[in-house]
Amino acid sequence: MLPDVLLSDKIANIILIIANKLNISIENAMDIFYKSNTCNNLYNASTMLYTFGDLYIADDVLNEIKAR
Repeated sequence: MLPDVLLSDKIANIILIIANKLNISIENAMDIFYKSNTCNNLYNASTMLYTFGDLYIADDVLNEIKAR
């Protein structure tokens, strides 16, 4: 698993990508990210999702939203 400081930087980048792609505020993007299954998977070391790129993970969140 990534050290906390690296994981928090990764999450910040993912949230910025979501905000930019959806043209929404950082706060709204944070809400979307932290309520997603992708976020849960990111914190689950067994998924190794943290090894994927920020853009890939952000797109995963966006795909999750579209599937709802």
